[in-house]
Amino acid sequence: HNAWQTSFGGGRKDVWIAKISHSGELKFLTFLGGDHDDLPYDLSMDPAGNAYIAGGTSSTNFPYLNGPDSEPHGSLDCFVTKINNNGVPVYSGTFGGTEFDSLRGNYADALGNHYVIGRSFSDNGSFPVVGGPSLTHSGGLSDVIVAKISPDGSTLMFSVSSAASELITAVTSLPTKMALFTPADGPILTKPVFQLWWVQI
Repeated sequence: HNAWQTSFGGGRKDVWIAKISHSGELKFLTFLGGDHDDLPYDLSMDPAGNAYIAGGTSSTNFPYLNGPDSEPHGSLDCFVTKINNNGVPVYSGTFGGTEFDSLRGNYADALGNHYVIGRSFSDNGSFPVVGGPSLTHSGGLSDVIVAKISPDGSTLMFSVSSAASELITAVTSLPTKMALFTPADGPILTKPVFQLWWVQI
């Protein structure tokens, strides 16, 4: 129904995204996935009604449009997709290192900047770090992923792979700041555009 991807892509699992009006009318319903498993972990909305989906994909042909990257990198890659209020895709793509990487939460601000958090098992140097405090896998079971994606989806404006925590699980917003919640202590990172907290809960 008004679908970008009209059929199941393959593997065992695909993402599906639907919009239903207040009166119960189905506005759009679309698959999102490729030839292997595609797992959605979070969906958020911006003030304009655009939907942002974040998760992990093992597909070699995950649907790509203007996104950060179109090539598979590891056994599981992060994926980000933005769909507008009418179900039309704005961007969709992947990023990650050579191993298992997945996003667990996301948030979009009024300007369309897309903030995502997740978990990386990738080896030293393979995860795409941009302006972050750690350029290599820092040890332990996994590293935290924190990234900011440009409004058009084409650029990783800020990307971190840091061992401050084993797992980061949620992202939310404050009036002028970004707040990240994780089950372990960590540092405060200050960037020109936004600030991040890692808070024990």
